[in-house]
Amino acid sequence: MDDSHPLVRELEDGLAAAAEALAVGASVSDGVLGHPVSLIHDALTFEVRVAEPTPRAGVVFVSVDDFLRYTPFFADYGPPNLGKVYRFCEAVDAALQQVWEAGSGRVVAWCTDQPHRRTNAAVMAGAYLVLRCGFSADDAYTPFVGMRPAPLAMRDAAFGLCTFTLTLLDCLRGLDAARRQGIFAWETFDIASYEHDEQLSNGDLNWIVPGLFIAFSGPLDTVKRLADGRTTWHPRQYREFFRRNGVAAVVRLNKTCYDKSTFTRAGIAHYDLFYPDGGLAPPEILERFMHIAETTRGAVGVHCKAGLGRTGTCIGAHMMKHFRMTGREVIAWLRICRPGSVLGPQQQYLERLEPQMWRLGAEQGLPAYKAASAPPPPPPSASAPALARQARPHHRIVVVSPPSPTSPGAAGGSAAAAAAVGFRPSHGSSASDASAISLADGVVARRRPGPPRTGRRRALGVEVDSMMSPGGSSHMQAHLVPRRGATASVGTEQEARAQAASGPGGFAPDARRTRSSRALGSRSRDSPLHRA
Repeated sequence: MDDSHPLVRELEDGLAAAAEALAVGASVSDGVLGHPVSLIHDALTFEVRVAEPTPRAGVVFVSVDDFLRYTPFFADYGPPNLGKVYRFCEAVDAALQQVWEAGSGRVVAWCTDQPHRRTNAAVMAGAYLVLRCGFSADDAYTPFVGMRPAPLAMRDAAFGLCTFTLTLLDCLRGLDAARRQGIFAWETFDIASYEHDEQLSNGDLNWIVPGLFIAFSGPLDTVKRLADGRTTWHPRQYREFFRRNGVAAVVRLNKTCYDKSTFTRAGIAHYDLFYPDGGLAPPEILERFMHIAETTRGAVGVHCKAGLGRTGTCIGAHMMKHFRMTGREVIAWLRICRPGSVLGPQQQYLERLEPQMWRLGAEQGLPAYKAASAPPPPPPSASAPALARQARPHHRIVVVSPPSPTSPGAAGGSAAAAAAVGFRPSHGSSASDASAISLADGVVARRRPGPPRTGRRRALGVEVDSMMSPGGSSHMQAHLVPRRGATASVGTEQEARAQAASGPGGFAPDARRTRSSRALGSRSRDSPLHRA
């Protein structure tokens, strides 16, 4: 459903109003802005700090700022590239191993209080949970729900008004999809080659799907001299690289700027599929691109002028078709692999293509010889530190939405509207009654902040009034619910159920997912609701 749909706007407005009513300003305590974010219980924490931390016994500090060098094209500032993410994960691995060998202590990943750094640091911290702990994107995102100040949304690299943004959750889902599909595997990723090849003087090349697609900027017969005295690559240098790396075809999406015989004389096929810079691939161009990608026995090198917009769009469409990734997942993965990819209206174009690409992928599939070249699903990462391998998600988020007693169809409407904005039924419930819907995209909910009221501890939920169907409104109650066996929670099962029962409809959270504990301490005091 489009973001402008009335149901979506009503839901967002309701949640935003509740957030405004319950929000508290981010305070500073011991140099930490807001509250620390617990990533691995009692082992790894993420903090935003107003000053560099003072060394202390039992704490290993990892500065995320050391990995946040991002070179913008225009007003873009993230997400960080795959090399930076990998290096950060290596640093956290080493710190967790140090804590494990010491038998006690914890690791604190921290960044300074600057909005862009804070956002990119959250991407890196969440990426660690996905790539090294094996968390799903949603589980890796959950600890950041209620983070104050909240991570910003990220824009494209185009020179113009931003009309499409990526969230922290989008970035984590892109990484998670790439990991699950075998596009990225920690054990086989060559960080040295990635960092070398991405340099302008070394070809400005990035593997988007190893063995299938490599993106690069358009070569010129007359090379350009760079500021450091080195030059861009001549087509002959690309030809030799492609020979060594199994690239069997080159697709040129921009105007002619070199003699293609440099490639064809060496047995590398070359195709011209020109369409205007910044534009959307016409159907016949996209169909031709798909045919080339699916019939070439070997990898395909793709470039336009900069190797970002048209290049990313065509590769992204193929990834949606054959890896069943969403438009947002492929945009996020492309930008993490090759910063600046997919520009302006190309972003909405990929989202619109998603259902068509999924349908075509289900009907056609990859040819056998291409499937053999596609990355295999990744094995469990045995190289991760023990504390990372043993980590489990802290919580999941559920929304309890009772059916309206005066509107028999309200429950179905609630489920449909919730699904439209990214909710999905949680375990033990059905979409038909919408009694427990797990938050999955964009709009997020947390428990109320602050100390417990006199005589009782606060339960887990806050009530939100929201229009859930065209025929009327229903109440929703949002809960941050601890997972089975988790030690991090607030309140008791009886209190949570009592609070829920007191609301309209008398619905309560799933008792199997509500447990009590006193282990959270200061790390449990998160802010209530926000729009990621």
